[in-house]
Amino acid sequence: MKILAPSWINRDPLLALIAALSLAGLLPYVYFDVHELIRHRRSSLIDERYTLVRRAVPASETFVGYASDLPADSAAWAKLHSQARYAIAPHILLEGDDARFVLVNVSDAGKTGHVCKTRGLRATFTPGQVVAIAAKAEKQQ
Repeated sequence: MKILAPSWINRDPLLALIAALSLAGLLPYVYFDVHELIRHRRSSLIDERYTLVRRAVPASETFVGYASDLPADSAAWAKLHSQARYAIAPHILLEGDDARFVLVNVSDAGKTGHVCKTRGLRATFTPGQVVAIAAKAEKQQ
């Protein structure tokens, strides 16, 4: 490859300058790619809580309700709700227990049964006890 440059410019330093500028231009992309890779590796821990639950919701169900033992205006509730919404996609997570299936997401494993009972739900799938899939309990006649 022949570089067109005035005769008074030495071509070797010019090639070095072009290579250095090209490398400097690539560094932000490399940094952000590595940063996202590390961040993704950390965020993959979020999905582990919901992996089995995602499989328990039938593919035909579009909407999944959400119930928790935490107050809806707390930061912990917002974090768990956001993680659950991301993790069970493509299902749409609705606040409340109006859907056919409800994701019960509690802070302590012992509270799953209590949350289901107070909301009139029946736990149908409890893989980790802090996350469960529940359905509306059958009314006793």
